[in-house]
Amino acid sequence: MNYVFYLSFLFYSIELFALSVDLNSMQFMNPHPYGFHRVYQDSTTHHSPYPQPEWTPTVSQPVLFPRNATVNVYLNVTVMPSNYSGPLYIYGSGDQSFLGAYSLSQGGQMSLPIASSSNVPSTTGYHPNWSITWSFNTDPQDPFATVMDTTINPLYVTLDAPTGDAVLYRSVAHIACAGVAASNSIDLVNGIWNKFANAGGVSTYYQADLKYYEQGYTFGSHATTVGGLITGSKRGQCGSFVQLFMYALKLHGISGMAYSVLNPAGHYMLIHHMYPAQSSSGDPQYPYWVVSHLTDGPEMQPAGTSHWYGDLYSIGGIAGQNTSMPGEKWFGVHFIYKVAGTYYDPSYGKTYSNSSDFITQALFGVTTPIINNYANARLSMSGDVVFW
Repeated sequence: MNYVFYLSFLFYSIELFALSVDLNSMQFMNPHPYGFHRVYQDSTTHHSPYPQPEWTPTVSQPVLFPRNATVNVYLNVTVMPSNYSGPLYIYGSGDQSFLGAYSLSQGGQMSLPIASSSNVPSTTGYHPNWSITWSFNTDPQDPFATVMDTTINPLYVTLDAPTGDAVLYRSVAHIACAGVAASNSIDLVNGIWNKFANAGGVSTYYQADLKYYEQGYTFGSHATTVGGLITGSKRGQCGSFVQLFMYALKLHGISGMAYSVLNPAGHYMLIHHMYPAQSSSGDPQYPYWVVSHLTDGPEMQPAGTSHWYGDLYSIGGIAGQNTSMPGEKWFGVHFIYKVAGTYYDPSYGKTYSNSSDFITQALFGVTTPIINNYANARLSMSGDVVFW
């Protein structure tokens, strides 16, 4: 009977003083030029970052690193018993490896810094379940370690550190990285552009289609900035789509140059495609009579049920993002973006080598100034637009 009692007391003592380490949270260390960068929520509050810590047992926030980067984190743990004094080794394994060695003077709750002993992937991309299993022991020679927990975070990997003016909205990061596996700038630009090409239908992280001049809505109801496009109605003007493409590149450290497309005479440009049913203006140089549905300025022209604009009839032609026939029919200025010798037009998913190429692919003609909702028009010709 005494023997049994002694064994019970021994086992109880071992259990009472066994070391336990519970993982409470994981927080990524502060941003630096070649490391972790905060990702911002698609929020109307400009630059509203996801809250820290980025991982708890109930929270998993997205993070962003340049390719080949090391990862530095703080692990918030609770070590018991509280009077423990001695060594503690923490291991991380899975999609990345970690090793931390500590000499503790006491237990309790604490934040331990730990750096990865391996790098993030060498190509750009999106890893929705980047996971690390954390374990510990008190002897590095001991082949056995006790598992604490597995952390899981969505990981975005960029080509290089984002430029200082990059906008890190979640949807921009997703467009910039998801499905884009590249290790050089040429493949990177092509990979991102494939999402815009031929107005294929670019969308947010939450799979909401982003529409270029959706029919039935006025000019002013379309966003002019990437933030307004993503967080608002999901309808945008050309400037918002240029910003979307531009910031997707800037997230990888790639910059280009924004250009305005203008008619050098100050006349308004008619988008491709119109059909000239008749010529009744009486002006031999501008033979087509055009009617503005709204104002005497280059306001967007939402298509009526008949699609008639005086002598011109709007027919299917160049499509915009997620819009088979954009509502804008004529305009005074259009915005595009140049990278490494190519002009990108994310609104229409087209690329141009020069202004003549733009005329061929995107322009029907030009009009004289609009007066009292009327103007005269002609077909486009060489020299009708400049990139400025």
